[in-house]
Amino acid sequence: MADNLVIVESPAKARRSRSIWAATSTCSPPTGTCVTAVPKEGAVDPDNGFAMKYQALEKNERHVETIARSLRKAKALYLATDPDREARRSPGT
Repeated sequence: MADNLVIVESPAKARRSRSIWAATSTCSPPTGTCVTAVPKEGAVDPDNGFAMKYQALEKNERHVETIARSLRKAKALYLATDPDREARRSPGT
């Protein structure tokens, strides 16, 4: 059983990460966006602290299921994100 489940942003990063964390962790790279907010009418629950409600994208449900199965076997989950162009905007854009 893996002690940790590390989820990275791409298959290339997963291969690199496995070489670093191979002794204690597994990496499960999703391919693209796996979940989205539910339709407009129900995406935000104002009665529950404005909690967001998500649903798996049909084309990536198998990735979500794989991650869920892997998580059941792990002691901890780490989301290894990195700042990139999609996540931040330059001043003036």
